[in-house]
Amino acid sequence: MNWEETGRISLWKPDRALLDTGLLIRYLRGTRAAIHLFKSLYSRDIALAISSVSAMEIYVGMRDDSEEVRETETFLSSFRILGVDRAVARKAASLIKRYPHLFGRGVARGAADALILATAWEANCTFYTLNTRHFASEKIPEVNIYAMDQNARVWI
Repeated sequence: MNWEETGRISLWKPDRALLDTGLLIRYLRGTRAAIHLFKSLYSRDIALAISSVSAMEIYVGMRDDSEEVRETETFLSSFRILGVDRAVARKAASLIKRYPHLFGRGVARGAADALILATAWEANCTFYTLNTRHFASEKIPEVNIYAMDQNARVWI
């Protein structure tokens, strides 16, 4: 699992995965398909990361119960959390402009999804998501996207 700087290359890294918020939520809720997916990725020695935007979304949805906070913090600490910097912000803006039918025409509607996808693009990660509405309906060549049907029994 290699997270060293590799420079600006256009090829995605098959040994790196950025997981979308929906997958994290399903895992925290004990969904079997999510648990199977995580085990499969770990068994293939894939470096797992999440966007800081996904971490924020998880924190917003979390109850203030101290046990849940502790369990969630332990879970999130198992990932590399990739932040939003200028490069990610520019890529997210280009995604919103290029695909307004997916992300909306402005900042409000699809900004979080665009930032998360741009994080995967910047880090050269395969993007794993359950958001088939945005990410399976159209090919986005900048990022290797693995969009899974959330109703399927197995996701990988």
